[in-house]
Amino acid sequence: MGKLLSFLWRFKFIIYIIALIGIGFSIGALEATMDSKFCGACHEMDHVYNAWSHSSHANSDDEHMRAGCMDCHAKPGLKGLLAAKFGNGSKSAYYHVVYMFHTDKEKIYQKIITEHAHAPHEACLKCHTKFQETDRAKSISFPHHSKDTEFRDEMCSKCHQYVVHSHKKDVSYEPPRKNEICLNCHKKEGVEIDSCESCHAGQGEMAEGKGAKDIKGSQDSMKAADVGCKECHTNYKTNDYKVVVQSCVDCHDGDESYGKPAIEEMQSELKAKLPLLSKELIELAEEIKLARRNGKNIDQALKLYDKIKFNYNFLYDDKSFGVHNHEYSMSILGAIEKDITSLRSSIK
Repeated sequence: MGKLLSFLWRFKFIIYIIALIGIGFSIGALEATMDSKFCGACHEMDHVYNAWSHSSHANSDDEHMRAGCMDCHAKPGLKGLLAAKFGNGSKSAYYHVVYMFHTDKEKIYQKIITEHAHAPHEACLKCHTKFQETDRAKSISFPHHSKDTEFRDEMCSKCHQYVVHSHKKDVSYEPPRKNEICLNCHKKEGVEIDSCESCHAGQGEMAEGKGAKDIKGSQDSMKAADVGCKECHTNYKTNDYKVVVQSCVDCHDGDESYGKPAIEEMQSELKAKLPLLSKELIELAEEIKLARRNGKNIDQALKLYDKIKFNYNFLYDDKSFGVHNHEYSMSILGAIEKDITSLRSSIK
């Protein structure tokens, strides 16, 4: 050992140079592979890279809010970065070699993708430092912190896995898909909740005759008669949770007049008018922009537009097209149409 150390000491200058070159190359290689373009260079990452390049993570107006591959797929800190780069990188290299000789190419292809797929929640929370304990989207409340999500490593990516990398071609963003996320979790992991309305808050409010802005309503007759969600959505024990029309007939002593024709008639006006209102909202936004360019004061118009849009979304996101509370739904529809007329008059 002494002779080896003596030998190395004689050539210490050369060893220093070699070490420095090695460190330089390592740092240079690490820096080069940090660029998201490097990740997108592999053919199996084409669709992943293309989806990211069209997302807000790549195109945010605030450059400090942009996030590349390693910002999301590595835990914060040097240890997390090295684990992701060398750990996942070495596995990926191994599977690339296996891919050339393996008969089941698709299986190995998926393994290559999977090695890079995990996005630890610590990475998400670097930027997403503020969010509500319970967020609401599409009339559904999502608890960010509960016994079912707290301290799980997949806390963010389990639900938001398609936010940046859609599984569909030419689509960069997909909201969480209830059939694959919420329902599977409820069934496969045995998640129980006290009531449907604890998540489906918008539908609960609709049945109670409240929730829309500046529009008063009353409780739906079925809600008043204590008819619960599961009385109509009798498929709640399966993964679709769809309403079963026959349950209406059965509940009304086999009277077929309460079946599909009655429901279709109840829904007909909203199904016809909501798509038209959606187009009108787009047109209204353009008309408001034009009024602003023409020097008009649009402060009140913007407030009214926000109320119209809120009420439209509340009505649309209920998804029952009037069945949960027909009288209140029609009141909301009438108020929206009246407010649109009023807004247009104010910006002429």
